[in-house]
Amino acid sequence: MPNVEVYATDLGLIGDHVLVVTASMNGGAFTETATWKLTIIQANTGPPELKGGVPSFSIEEGEEKHGYLNVIEPDGDLYFVQWSNLPSFAKGTQNKYSFTPEPGDSGSYTIGLKLQDVYGEEMAYEMIVEINVPTLEEESEEPVEPTEVKP
Repeated sequence: MPNVEVYATDLGLIGDHVLVVTASMNGGAFTETATWKLTIIQANTGPPELKGGVPSFSIEEGEEKHGYLNVIEPDGDLYFVQWSNLPSFAKGTQNKYSFTPEPGDSGSYTIGLKLQDVYGEEMAYEMIVEINVPTLEEESEEPVEPTEVKP
């Protein structure tokens, strides 16, 4: 029995099946049957992607920012997150990131994100992070009531 491999996106069809085809001619006087083992393999329907877009934000020096990437993999494949151009005050792991800028870290940072599944399908993104110098709040100048000094 020959084996045939095909790809499908319907997860209910995945697995091994037997396909039997019977053909007859002249009212059944001549009948032929062929049998194949049919292996249906899950097709890769697309790369992983960020649901809700790329998290970009602004924070001030001395603040902390932590967050998660909301990654969707359409066909359930394993995937990996690769970070690039991370500044020294930032960390990126599989689906988490954290930023802890110190004084002197102000500026605009473009951080690369690449999401890749085990079949090589990938999507690339850029995350923009603005680090600002903290603004000093001006002290309010409330009128001071004169006090009487007695000798």
